[in-house]
Amino acid sequence: MTPARRSIPAPLALALLAAVGRPALAADAPPPVSAPVAPPAGAPPAPKPAAPRTPLPPGVVARVRGKDVLLRDFRRVLVERVRKDLADPRSGPSTVLQIVIEETVVRQEAERLGIAVTSDDYAERYRQLDQQTREKSRGEQSLADVIKAMGMPPEIFRTRVETMIRKDRIAAHKSHLGDTLPKDENTRLAQVEVVAGLLMKRAKIEREGLPAGVVARVNGADIGEERFGEELYLRLGESEVGRYLKEHCITLLLESEGLTFTPADVDAALKLERPVYEQMLAEAIDPNHKALSFDDFLLVRYGVPVAELKASAYRRGLFALRMKYWNLATDNDIVKQYARGTDTEYGGSVVCTQFVFGFTNAKQITAREARPPREEALRRAQELLHRARAGTKPETADALRAEIERTKPTAQAAFRKGVFKSNQNSDLPVFEAAMRMADKSWSEPIETMSEFHVLYREYGRPAPTFESIRPLVRHHWVDQKTRAFIEDALRDDVQLAR
Repeated sequence: MTPARRSIPAPLALALLAAVGRPALAADAPPPVSAPVAPPAGAPPAPKPAAPRTPLPPGVVARVRGKDVLLRDFRRVLVERVRKDLADPRSGPSTVLQIVIEETVVRQEAERLGIAVTSDDYAERYRQLDQQTREKSRGEQSLADVIKAMGMPPEIFRTRVETMIRKDRIAAHKSHLGDTLPKDENTRLAQVEVVAGLLMKRAKIEREGLPAGVVARVNGADIGEERFGEELYLRLGESEVGRYLKEHCITLLLESEGLTFTPADVDAALKLERPVYEQMLAEAIDPNHKALSFDDFLLVRYGVPVAELKASAYRRGLFALRMKYWNLATDNDIVKQYARGTDTEYGGSVVCTQFVFGFTNAKQITAREARPPREEALRRAQELLHRARAGTKPETADALRAEIERTKPTAQAAFRKGVFKSNQNSDLPVFEAAMRMADKSWSEPIETMSEFHVLYREYGRPAPTFESIRPLVRHHWVDQKTRAFIEDALRDDVQLAR
């Protein structure tokens, strides 16, 4: 039998990353393709399966309703889309630019010293790294396996290796450390990076006041948009590039539908969000939410500042699409939308504080943190309940919340204060208990799969009238239609090569 392949050993992957550098990565939680919208009421229809398509030719990154999106054009779009992120040194685009600048500085110093890196040099270093990889993995993995697992394009890996060779030779040059460069590999690598850091400090790097088409200038040499776009396409995380590509395709599709907006049009559309904002303020129980400004509310709802909602062609196109559905909505559409959510999102609710005591459950596949036995969690829940109910001066829910907050909430004791709505809570027993309770009362401990819950019901809230939330219901209908349009378009009208 062929032995099962093991995953890449962590020390090996880390060693390789240290040797050739880490690729710039996308954010952990990239924003969605369409503007964030409220979840639809009721179960969504099952998506249609996408029909098989002929692969796109080289140099074409997407096809929108039969029209090709060329890679060279998308690179320019990519530069424009990430330009605002360059001010944040922690962003993926800023990291890419910093890598390109460092590689440029190293290449310039190598040329000054007459150091050349040939294909044979690269082949020899690749052979050495491959041999190290096979030895450390006991022959189960090659360097190619590790590169693939890292998600690094081959051309970027080669650039990193060649830069590593240049750095090493620069540090070993008599102009720098020369013969004093340590022989020990780890010490040597550290000293090589010290030399590279000094080169960066001495370099004249300009990023402001440059002519159009220039992203940065390094010791007088320009890094143009074309080169930077190529580097972004190769080095940014796959999900981040894919998101920008989808957004560009949606923008092209909306433009083909005549759905374009000006910043003034967006302003007019945003005014329609006021009733939703006011409804949020009326329902908010958190003081921070009650103090939320309208612009901050829009930031939470759409995921970007108002300025970007107006400046981005993609965002303006989405608002044009939303306005199309806003104008198409009939009274019958809104009444049906309300009827679907009468007992859920538009129904009555209760404001509760729930104290949570986690315990170990053998049926759980994984545990995020160490938890006490079930009996210990129940004892703690009963102790809290006794303090809340017993004696002439029972402790209030606010006081108990404050005590837990001071001791940093954990799985052993935490609290959550929120609004319970019908059929919108994952813990149905907890919700049902909250609905049965009287205001200003405590529940007995309620057991779920791995937690005990003690509830304090503060007050119940009746369902709002249809007329009072008609604008909110209309927005929900528009949100669903907009999301469905985008999902259908990405499935039926857009083909992505990446």
